[in-house]
Amino acid sequence: MPRALSSLDPPDHTKQRAAATSVIDAKLTRTLGPDVQAIVDDLLANIQARGSFDGKVDFALPLTTSTMSRIVGVRLEDRDEFVEWVECVFRFLGSDQTDAEMALECKRAYVAMGDYVQELIQHERRSPTTQHRETTLIPRLVSSQRDMDRTDDDLVGMLVGMVQGGFETTTSLISSMITLLMLHPEQRARLLADPSLLDSAIEETLRYETALKFGLRQAQTDLVVDGHPIARGDVLAPILSLANRDPNVFERPHTFDIGRKPNPHVAFGFGTHFCIGAPLARLQARIGVGALLEKFPNMTLEASDVSWRPSFLLRQVAEVPLTVGTLMKA
Repeated sequence: MPRALSSLDPPDHTKQRAAATSVIDAKLTRTLGPDVQAIVDDLLANIQARGSFDGKVDFALPLTTSTMSRIVGVRLEDRDEFVEWVECVFRFLGSDQTDAEMALECKRAYVAMGDYVQELIQHERRSPTTQHRETTLIPRLVSSQRDMDRTDDDLVGMLVGMVQGGFETTTSLISSMITLLMLHPEQRARLLADPSLLDSAIEETLRYETALKFGLRQAQTDLVVDGHPIARGDVLAPILSLANRDPNVFERPHTFDIGRKPNPHVAFGFGTHFCIGAPLARLQARIGVGALLEKFPNMTLEASDVSWRPSFLLRQVAEVPLTVGTLMKA
């Protein structure tokens, strides 16, 4: 199984990232907007019919699952199994990684994802997609493969990495944003009164509850950080969630403030490895949470607090029990 984009360094990373950004661009984000809106509308209709729902399980998760499946081209009948593969990988990565059976399950899931994506690539070559080509990555990647000098292994590693990086983390962003707005009613009232704060609220959620707690990097040269020597080749784990609460950078770092400016958080990383899927995550949060608040401005949290999923890697709520409350006036 080839390595994902996030595990590569230049010059391999440079070539792969150029290929990825050639298809994950502003045009894709603009074109995908109506599809995301349609997914959200269906979810909200189902929620309204039920009256109560889980903000993560019934909204954030199916929104990101449907969007990512659409982008990658996962068949509808395969989505549940594909999602389980992704979650299996993250369960192991977020554990203490001492369970041999869990490690084996993670490996099987990772290989299964790669095999599935490889099959989608081969199917695209045999029977090129005629629908949704502008919003599905595989047709665009396959059609430009020769021009960009990429192998099938390159494509598989790129696509699996995109799924890993964009599925669980975006679910975390959306469910955390819903949770924070429910736990901070004054901020929710502020956003309802001034919807122009929506983008700022997304950025503050990314800072306050950073989905990916840390990353792994390798020092490219000898250096000293805060008096601690680091040798070239040492593996480092920058803790993004701590950086986003740095009192030297943020005033009142432990306060959730949807109007915070400036907000130079590093939730999407920084530099060479800045997340290429950031626009897609922001798009889903903007359309999803914006529509949810507009449709159910009086929804209530059916718990005094929420529990968080045990994971060293991800910051993600376990559940967000909600009732829709009084609907907006038509």
